[in-house]
Amino acid sequence: MNHKQSFAINPLEEAIAYEAYIALEKDRSEQKLEQQFQLHNTDNELIQIQANQPTISQFLDELHISSDYHKLKQVIAKELKKGTGFSICTFMSYHYPQKLRDNKYPLKLFYYRGDINLLDTRCVSIVGSRQASEAGLKDTQQIAQYLIEKNYTIISGLAQGIDTVALTTAIKTHGRIIGVIGTPIDQYYPKDNKDLQDEIGRRHLLLSHVPFYKYDKEPFSARRNYFPQRNIIMASISQATIIVEASNTSGTLHQAKAALDQGRQLFILDRCFKTATWPARFERQGAIKINNIDDIKENF
Repeated sequence: MNHKQSFAINPLEEAIAYEAYIALEKDRSEQKLEQQFQLHNTDNELIQIQANQPTISQFLDELHISSDYHKLKQVIAKELKKGTGFSICTFMSYHYPQKLRDNKYPLKLFYYRGDINLLDTRCVSIVGSRQASEAGLKDTQQIAQYLIEKNYTIISGLAQGIDTVALTTAIKTHGRIIGVIGTPIDQYYPKDNKDLQDEIGRRHLLLSHVPFYKYDKEPFSARRNYFPQRNIIMASISQATIIVEASNTSGTLHQAKAALDQGRQLFILDRCFKTATWPARFERQGAIKINNIDDIKENF
């Protein structure tokens, strides 16, 4: 039997079903969808996972879809015709990254632009404050350059400050890049990074978990919730996370927790210990305090 043919899926239909599930019904969420799928963390081959798991679109009958469903279908179809070049990856796709399956609640679907095969390379996240110090930005450059020399792919979130410097340094040194954003794949935040985001989508990999339809309908205050999830995704696809600078209220702390929860390495620069209280807590849980590049070299 040809398993690939037996479990063929339509990414567009899956995207429509996904967006409908979490946007058009009350009390629907990614976690609720996870409960429907009843996924298990096993070492099964992808074909076995496909054979035992339903597609998102199978839940459409449960949604009692109104005219909003047809409106949503037109919205996504229109986006696909814009020529922005993004693609859809579902949990059932053969190229779904194994790293993301390690999540407690694996993404059922995400949008991307660029080379999805970069997720199979050795990846390290460099993240930190938007209002970074000059010393922090300098350290970020040095760390990114070192990792590129060692053939690591740099991951960051396109925020101002540490993230932007990590990504632009990787571009300048001809390294590989994965950008993970907290907005839909066709939107930009911050606007100043539009050119950077487009460059990553064209020549590297840009990834977004944010649904078009729900995002468009939500108030601005609710949209901030996508950024912590972005950090969890970055932790999942990285073998290590390096935090250069971060305050006690930084969203980066979501990534720190996710990294340790998923058995990834977590490095925290010494300056964080001097300016915030959170690093000591994570150090007790297994994070590694580093002072300079040499410490990274010793612990990788």
